[in-house]
Amino acid sequence: MSAGRALVAGLAAALLAGGGTVAGAAGGAAMETEPLWEVNLGIGVARIPHYRGSDEHSIYAVPIPFLILRGRLVEADREGVRSVWVRRSWIESDLSFSGHPPPTSRTRAREGMARLRAIGEVGPAVHLYPEPERPPLSPYLWLTARAVFSADHRELSLRHEGYRVSAWVVLQEVRPDRAPEWRFSASAGVEWIDRGVAGLLYDVPGEAARPDRPPYRAGSGYAGFSAMGYAERTLGPRLSWGIHGRWDNIDGAVFADSPLVRRQNSVTIGSVLTWTLFASERRVPVRR
Repeated sequence: MSAGRALVAGLAAALLAGGGTVAGAAGGAAMETEPLWEVNLGIGVARIPHYRGSDEHSIYAVPIPFLILRGRLVEADREGVRSVWVRRSWIESDLSFSGHPPPTSRTRAREGMARLRAIGEVGPAVHLYPEPERPPLSPYLWLTARAVFSADHRELSLRHEGYRVSAWVVLQEVRPDRAPEWRFSASAGVEWIDRGVAGLLYDVPGEAARPDRPPYRAGSGYAGFSAMGYAERTLGPRLSWGIHGRWDNIDGAVFADSPLVRRQNSVTIGSVLTWTLFASERRVPVRR
């Protein structure tokens, strides 16, 4: 799951909502359409743990300009930026991105250790649809495999850390007939990480060990369970408001016994007010 998750990647992907839709006519039947592209400005606020297992969090409040693109080969929306490779009624394959911002303050559990860096991720994703017509609230499977990088703007450095694999069950977005200005969705999934990613966040090197923080070397494997949801309300032709929440549980994770882990559960929550500054006159059908 946007301070530079990287703030733009993580925060925007988690919080920012797309524009509204209108009804058009095609062959005498009503069809929902939306602009091919939109330029938006979001004012976002988010409370994000320093890392999963941390008992500390940072609060970010930033303006975020972002693009919504609904092209055939490239898309950008609340789920991130994607280069679409394969699109069929039952399967889609694309390139996806994610990230996590660096903490805005020192982490007490890591006192005397290196500061946490911003994290960015990129890699292929596959969407599998058991119901090709994709009705609202129907589940589908979202699989990702991403390379993980860390960045530090002070050192102008970018470093490859390892890999993260995840499997999610996602509910198709629903827009209630009685309240069409609202839309909702939810998802739940599990993740696995390799030794490099686990070590980046949960290792305690010997020189940083203390009586209450013994040396520790994390392994690779299961990295926890997450559940997410969002709701968005259209407030006007160019204005919308959204809220996003995520719960993470690391019980049984390969790093759960790290001395840097202070709790098994953590919550991320955020909200964003979005203005559509510009929108394409060309419209495309709403893709379910």
